[in-house]
Amino acid sequence: MNTALDESPTTSYARVEEILDGYGTDSVVGRYIRQAAPDIHESVARVPAHGPTRLG
Repeated sequence: MNTALDESPTTSYARVEEILDGYGTDSVVGRYIRQAAPDIHESVARVPAHGPTRLG
């Protein structure tokens, strides 16, 4: 949630807005993201910033 579609760093707030802009606020994804946004932001705030990492 801290990387934009173009792989640049971003905030969880900007990423949520990017998702809502892409899917629409009334889509299934949009409704879920709006509902989950407080938990998303809370989780991102708890994870230390270590820079981008890739699994695999």
